[in-house]
Amino acid sequence: MYRYYTSVKGVDIGFIKYSLTVAIFSLLLILIDFYNKQRRTYFMSFRLVLIFILSFTTAFLSASKGAFMFLLISTLGIYSVYRRINIKLVLKTVGITLAVFIIMATLLKKSMPNEHTSKIEYGVIDKIEYLLYSYSTLPLSAFDKFLNEPYKITYGDIAFRFPKAVLYKTGLTNTPPKDLVEKYVKVPDLVNVYTAYYKLIKDFGIIYSLTAMFFFGYLHTYFFINSKKSFGSLIGFSMLLFPLTMTFFEENYMSILSTWIQVILFVYATKFFIKHKYG
Repeated sequence: MYRYYTSVKGVDIGFIKYSLTVAIFSLLLILIDFYNKQRRTYFMSFRLVLIFILSFTTAFLSASKGAFMFLLISTLGIYSVYRRINIKLVLKTVGITLAVFIIMATLLKKSMPNEHTSKIEYGVIDKIEYLLYSYSTLPLSAFDKFLNEPYKITYGDIAFRFPKAVLYKTGLTNTPPKDLVEKYVKVPDLVNVYTAYYKLIKDFGIIYSLTAMFFFGYLHTYFFINSKKSFGSLIGFSMLLFPLTMTFFEENYMSILSTWIQVILFVYATKFFIKHKYG
């Protein structure tokens, strides 16, 4: 039901839609607790495996590659802080991430254009080749098309989408928030992602987009430097790796502002129960 109503029907399923954020945060919390213990019991290992399975099952049932990538990349962020990273591990991580991305895209039947209307039988290599081509070149082509055509500044449709959604839900305004799913453009194949800069520029212009990216860069640096000193910085560092990774495809800093608000609330609520002393 979770998968059907969110991906097929595209309707609001209420508070259950926040279960994905809870699942990701829970896994990161248990993982941090596991690494902070000097003596690890079988129960702790079982608990970690159990929450790992539940979290990844929730991400998979959301029928979203982005949700799955969010969980995977955030988990790797925690691991990178507690474990030494080398080039072999980086290559393995990139390989696994790419494999997961391709598998999810194939399972969600987003492998080839007009796959269900064409009589052509596509092989596995053809599907992988098209995926690599579409996700590595088409967003940049779509962004180029956007820049070279007249466009209107929307003055905060993305940045203020969450406040607008709250006002609309409470009946204080009659204007619904802008849909996050963009229209498809043909460049030369159909694509509806335009890199992260598209939404930032459309919101307030080029100067704003550069300023925003500078600010996001500062946040990444601050959280990284303090990731071993503060629980909040550790969570911030690991979870912000997802929008950083997705920058080439689409903007996930301001467009999912409600997610970051949830994370901030979870961090402050969890601090009352943290026994590990940072620094």
